[in-house]
Amino acid sequence: MAQTYNFTGGHFDYVDPDYPQYTTALNTQGSFAVPKQLQGNLKSVDITSTITDWSFSDGYLNYDKTNSTLNDLVVSTDDSGEYLIQFSGSVTYTSNQYMLVMYSLRDPFSVMAPVAEGHKTIARISPVGFSIYPA
Repeated sequence: MAQTYNFTGGHFDYVDPDYPQYTTALNTQGSFAVPKQLQGNLKSVDITSTITDWSFSDGYLNYDKTNSTLNDLVVSTDDSGEYLIQFSGSVTYTSNQYMLVMYSLRDPFSVMAPVAEGHKTIARISPVGFSIYPA
């Protein structure tokens, strides 16, 4: 049976003033679906090819299969596979090449994002959340 993993993140605590569309009132959320519940005790397993549906939002842009590319999603699960204890991934928004980078070391679906070398952070949540930056 298909399994969907959902999350709602916190509000941005940093926004670049050059990007006024991002504010500290915005929050993050998203979900992805796989054909069946993930196995328990997975450790940093790339599940990108098994994802059947997905969508993420940074509060301003909505990223999904119709307008973006899911580059990768790597997960670690608890003993049951019901909760993710760690995940990382990135999504590229096709029209403007913004990239949403996700990284988590906390229970379930709290996220934080390192900024790739050479990219400017537009908005971020620290210590847990997303970073968005032009790809």
